[in-house]
Amino acid sequence: MGIVAWQTHYELGVAGMDRQHRSLLDHVNYLYESIWSGEGPALVEEKLTHLIEETKNHFLYEEKLLTSGEYPELEKHIDEHRRLMSDLTAKIEKFRKGEGVIGIELTTFIGHWLFDHIDHHDRPVADYIKGKRH
Repeated sequence: MGIVAWQTHYELGVAGMDRQHRSLLDHVNYLYESIWSGEGPALVEEKLTHLIEETKNHFLYEEKLLTSGEYPELEKHIDEHRRLMSDLTAKIEKFRKGEGVIGIELTTFIGHWLFDHIDHHDRPVADYIKGKRH
């Protein structure tokens, strides 16, 4: 069982974004389960690295989608991605160094960060994309 559960109100109605958001949540839960079950540092590190790569790929996907759709807030959204990656990377580095961020705290942070991003940043994007399709 993971730390956070997907709920339908997080769906945005853009299949690619929804699929990737669910995948990111799955990776957060895999990381949580890995930490909670006491898997060795190498396996936890592998899951952290995979989560970072999945997040980067998701942001690139969104940015391509927004560029092709001429999203008016593109630069603002890209800046938000950069800020989120910086925050995520800083938390992960603290975790790797054993500096004040324990695994459960890290996965909780990432889960909340993901849902905040979906609700406050991606929802307007999805609404814009859906409006462009009609």
